[in-house]
Amino acid sequence: MLPFNMSHETAHFKGFAKEDEANYVAYLAATANSDPYFRYSGHMAACSYLSNALYATDQALWQQSMSKLDSRAVGDFNYYNQYVERFAGPVQKASQQMNDSYLKSQGEPQGIVSYNLFVSLLAAEYRTNGG
Repeated sequence: MLPFNMSHETAHFKGFAKEDEANYVAYLAATANSDPYFRYSGHMAACSYLSNALYATDQALWQQSMSKLDSRAVGDFNYYNQYVERFAGPVQKASQQMNDSYLKSQGEPQGIVSYNLFVSLLAAEYRTNGG
């Protein structure tokens, strides 16, 4: 996820202030990069956001979709989730609340939920370009 996250922050630096747009620009930049790790990171980030959105709406379809993922990608997702879980707790929750408040104060009325609007941009690209 690091190359995608670096691309996300670079998108902010280049003037894409909204979180969904920074995610989308990061996805485009990472997946167009000549480095296979950047490309993989961009696709994994998109898959993660899409997976979370699907899980929230249709868990049966999510399970069906996840069963089609390559076992190496599943392993990477599991490793990443275990890594993130190590930081779960009151400090992580407070940090998330601070980020949410900060984003709202900067004109992102949905706060941290705005990161997830990236899914809408991916869906629009798929509808326009066929994926």
